[in-house]
Amino acid sequence: AIMASMANNTDDENNEYLCIVFGICDKSLLSLGSKHKYYGYGYSVTYCYGFKFQSFATRFKKTDNITVKYDKINGLITFYSNDIPQKQTIRISSKCNNVITIKPYDDAYDIQVQQL
Repeated sequence: AIMASMANNTDDENNEYLCIVFGICDKSLLSLGSKHKYYGYGYSVTYCYGFKFQSFATRFKKTDNITVKYDKINGLITFYSNDIPQKQTIRISSKCNNVITIKPYDDAYDIQVQQL
């Protein structure tokens, strides 16, 4: 769920969308303390310490219920908005111990994550 941050509640009623960045990488990369920079909208791939980092940035309505499904066996990540499948699907290595990071572009908002 997308929530206005308690510290920075600067909600603009004229702006109903928020850009959210989803990052996918081997968890050992995060264990190294690495923090990733995101490069614009859409899908991109970068490398850090020899590890592949994939990111996907897209807009969602601030009222959307976003679901991310991670099929580890098939190495597939799919996105849903209000139970409607989105066009973007990300293929990842099923052999890596992957993690998914989620961050809004706008620091005035937080993302509430719930494991289903």
